[in-house]
Amino acid sequence: MLAVLIWLVRRLERWLHEHIFKVGWLFTKRLSTTTVTYYLLFLPGIVLYEVTLYFAATFLNVRASVRIKVPEEQAMARLRLEFVQLADKIAGPKQPFLTFAPLVVGLAVIGVISTSVLRLDRIFLAVQFAGLEALPTVLADVLATPGFWLWAYLMFTIANTMFPSDFSAMRRLRPVVTLLALVIGVGFLLGVSDDLLGFALSGPLNTLVVSLIETLAIVAALDLFVTLLLSIVENTYERIRGDSATFQNGKLVALTKAQIQAAKTAEREKARKAAEKSKQLEKYTSIYDFPFPLPAAPGRETEVVITKEEPAALTPSAATSALTGREGASTITSRPLSVQDEQIGKLSEDEL
Repeated sequence: MLAVLIWLVRRLERWLHEHIFKVGWLFTKRLSTTTVTYYLLFLPGIVLYEVTLYFAATFLNVRASVRIKVPEEQAMARLRLEFVQLADKIAGPKQPFLTFAPLVVGLAVIGVISTSVLRLDRIFLAVQFAGLEALPTVLADVLATPGFWLWAYLMFTIANTMFPSDFSAMRRLRPVVTLLALVIGVGFLLGVSDDLLGFALSGPLNTLVVSLIETLAIVAALDLFVTLLLSIVENTYERIRGDSATFQNGKLVALTKAQIQAAKTAEREKARKAAEKSKQLEKYTSIYDFPFPLPAAPGRETEVVITKEEPAALTPSAATSALTGREGASTITSRPLSVQDEQIGKLSEDEL
């Protein structure tokens, strides 16, 4: 259950950041302005993240420096939390603790706001004991809490900035996890782990897991609500103004109304040319029908006119022979050939 909620929150967070960045561009039409507005929107969460990281680095004796600057223009809907620069090389298991310190602090702050300030846990209790019929009444009481929207905004910004962008630091915790598994295994062999695990699962650990699930469920519901609201806003804006934007490979691809019309015109022209070419090819049923161009004589530049060759008609008269200069017969007579027999005399001795 907990793993599914974490996956769902991460997926909703990505969709939410893309919709926020897209709506920002639709209203500003400039990536630089969109980038600055994007960071300002999550400013409370960014401040909590960076402050937690700085104090965690100081506690673990890791060199850290603060670099506050205006965010550079970007086309990706991802917060680059690089205002606190850590040392290049961090030895031992310090890197995992530094990576997950903002996540732990963020979950703790959201849990305090949701349970102690807004008292959102009464929503789960009302649904559990009274059913969905009591949900409208409980929601009305929650919305009537003083400063509800401010606290909800703080929860929203913290929830969408607390997750680390890279979980590769978990690999350094393998020795710790291995050692913990060995200790639990030895405890089972000695008969001690059963009592400890039973106490933990029924006591503090159970309470912690339940609180974590409730916190993540609240974050998922909040992100889903804001994402749906932003989807309605951007779809309405695109229909009215005609501009459009989408994400390809994680980067924003934005098109104004004029660019969209130009792209459609080019697509129609391309389709028209393809149709004309297809019709031209349909006129030819054989390769002999193609009007291949004939080259000009060497040294002469003449315009080549391509025409389809017509079959030559037969003429009744024959051509004059170029060799004999004699005109051939125009008609064929039925007179047979005659053969004349001549006696061949004996050759004389002189002729022999």
